[in-house]
Amino acid sequence: MAESNIEFSTLQCEGVASYLLHAFTKKSQRTPLRELRTGTQRLADYEERFGP
Repeated sequence: MAESNIEFSTLQCEGVASYLLHAFTKKSQRTPLRELRTGTQRLADYEERFGP
């Protein structure tokens, strides 16, 4: 009985770690795309004002 509880706890911890890693990865992948979009908009604004 004690062994199955230990196995369950280990699996639960791995699940939480996996979830946190996924959430962090997902968040960190979103940021560069947002920055890239902003950079593209800035470039378009610059070209609009001063030419290509």
